[in-house]
Amino acid sequence: MHHNKKLCVFLLLGCLILILCSCSKKIALKADSTVVSMGETTITLDEMMYHVLLAKMQGELYASFLGEEDFWKKEYEPSVTMADQMKQFALDNAIKYEILYRMAEKEGYFLTEEELLICRDQAKDIEKTIPTNELQSLGLTNELVYEIQEKISLSTKYYKDYLLTLSEDEKEAKLRFEGNYEELKKEYQVKVNDGVWEKVDITNPSISG
Repeated sequence: MHHNKKLCVFLLLGCLILILCSCSKKIALKADSTVVSMGETTITLDEMMYHVLLAKMQGELYASFLGEEDFWKKEYEPSVTMADQMKQFALDNAIKYEILYRMAEKEGYFLTEEELLICRDQAKDIEKTIPTNELQSLGLTNELVYEIQEKISLSTKYYKDYLLTLSEDEKEAKLRFEGNYEELKKEYQVKVNDGVWEKVDITNPSISG
């Protein structure tokens, strides 16, 4: 009986260890990891890294302008650092572009041949500006950068017309769009995969595999 009790305790401890190990197991960051789902559509980590990279570059520009060495650790508001804020900025940008892209497609918007050529030139400019090894570490291939530029261009094209439906005053229209953002997220069933997103470090972004 005493031996059986010891065995039960041993097995129980073993199960607890397995559960704890399973819970603490790190989620690997991969290029095709889903960061945001919108119904049947997803924003994968490699695409999201484009927006993270731009937010990082913008943050570094601010830091240089302000002459602050610890810019990322600076408090944006209570309990929110500049790193937290710029990371959220990147996430919101990606979601807004995706929503606007879906709206543009629904309304039959498309890019002209000239606009597509501009997208190609913009993609090439990015590839010239950002070191190849940095783009590779983010999972950003030449073709993906071009596809993202296409999405941004079509979204922006639609956005300009969409603002006119909100208000004739551009500033007021933009404020209304921002005010509608949360409702649009609900409408398009936006869900963030926190398990992946929390692992992204805007100060040193990279994809492990």
